[in-house]
Amino acid sequence: MDIRQILINLISNAVKFTDAGEILVSIKKAEEHCSPFTIENTNVQISVKDTGIGIEKEKQTEIFRAYEQGDYDIRNKYGGSGLGLSIVKGIVEDMRGSISLVSESGKGSTFFVDINLKNVTKNKKNHPYRLGEQV
Repeated sequence: MDIRQILINLISNAVKFTDAGEILVSIKKAEEHCSPFTIENTNVQISVKDTGIGIEKEKQTEIFRAYEQGDYDIRNKYGGSGLGLSIVKGIVEDMRGSISLVSESGKGSTFFVDINLKNVTKNKKNHPYRLGEQV
């Protein structure tokens, strides 16, 4: 469920902020020495790349805080609550992973989520923002 929520939020943002161009989603295995018969201790990197509006350098750390959307014009034009990325960050941190981004205003953004699948399968913490649950 956690990976699903991460993907839903990141892809939804990419779709919302990309009027033209493309959105690419990829998942790659970060370790080559892992056994092909188990996912235990396998690191993966999820990336969602878009050719959307991008994010100004000064705003890139702020957008991971609840209710932040860059600036008033963005909130006015695109709507939303500003919770999506803070939810993703919380889920990723619960799984002992990390989230980062590379972005340039007017050219698009790429969000990277690095997690160990062991922490996904064993994570039993009830995150308050899971899909379908009330906050």
